Amino acid sequence: QDTGSKEEKTEKKKEKIGSALVDVISSIFMPFMGAFTGCGLLKGLLVLLTTMGVLSTESSTYTFLYAAGDSIFYFMPIFLAYTAGKKFGAKPFMSMVIACTMVYPTITTLSGDGADFLGIPVQLISYTSSVLPIIFACFFQAKFEKLCDKLIPKLVRGIFTPLLVLLVVIPVSLIVIGPDRCNRRCAGRCDPESFAGSTGSGRICICGIVAGDDYLWCPLGIYSDRYEQLCSAGV
Repeated sequence: QDTGSKEEKTEKKKEKIGSALVDVISSIFMPFMGAFTGCGLLKGLLVLLTTMGVLSTESSTYTFLYAAGDSIFYFMPIFLAYTAGKKFGAKPFMSMVIACTMVYPTITTLSGDGADFLGIPVQLISYTSSVLPIIFACFFQAKFEKLCDKLIPKLVRGIFTPLLVLLVVIPVSLIVIGPDRCNRRCAGRCDPESFAGSTGSGRICICGIVAGDDYLWCPLGIYSDRYEQLCSAGV
């Protein structure tokens, strides 16, 4: 009986962990799923139009539409920052500032070059289209904000807490959290660039968790390069 009760407790714990994980992921991704799907469909439509010769990739019309379809993938950390910040109990707009710092053009151009923060080496990588670094950064931000709220008097909390978040969370995100998450990336990576929506002619792929640390949960997509190859072959 004791063995049976232990097994039941273990199963319940696993179920709770699984439910909590699903709740976190759905809370973070579902709010902008409509925009995510719309952008994917637009990218798929562009592949179709360019393959059929209706639209040229050199035209400004293509550039405008491609930017519209690719924007949510490129600035993914900013979208995730708002929803993850709300989920973890952090200030969502401060979370967005952290994400904006990660994808800031000057920071992006420094990727691969030697950089340091107060003498501490920084392994700079491209955070555009990344997923896990900003989610972990928001989790850390939520914990740090709660600590600040406990230590800082209420009268000046609204001034100094945001400042401390910028001074502490952003460096920690760039020095520790971001590089650690991306270094743990699996070899089988899900690249949003290869995902686009389908107008019905392509092969739609519904993914749960995709193996690859910085592109997690690509819920709806089509391998646009595969689709283009099929169209070129006349399939």
